[in-house]
Amino acid sequence: MFTEWFGAAIARWESANGVRLGPRGLQRMMTRAGYPVSAGYLSMLYTGHRRHPSQALIEALAAVLGVSTAGLPTAGTSGSDAPNGSTTPSSNHSPRSDENPSGNTTK
Repeated sequence: MFTEWFGAAIARWESANGVRLGPRGLQRMMTRAGYPVSAGYLSMLYTGHRRHPSQALIEALAAVLGVSTAGLPTAGTSGSDAPNGSTTPSSNHSPRSDENPSGNTTK
């Protein structure tokens, strides 16, 4: 359900702004808005390799993209695949140990 919502939110933002929004662009927007998250993790959300971000990250994405979370089930901390188990938008979504700060994997 998140993957469909996320895809629609990105498409809506792109349509409204007339520009493509990739993971790095979204990462910059999120960081400027006070929601630091790695471009690598966002890339995994874009591709569907991660499908259960924390509720806080979902709310941060909605705020930055200007969309509602209505209709999405509330994410709990169990089952969340958010980096470091982050649960608050202001927490530091730092890269995993196999990522460098740019979000690119080092393996």
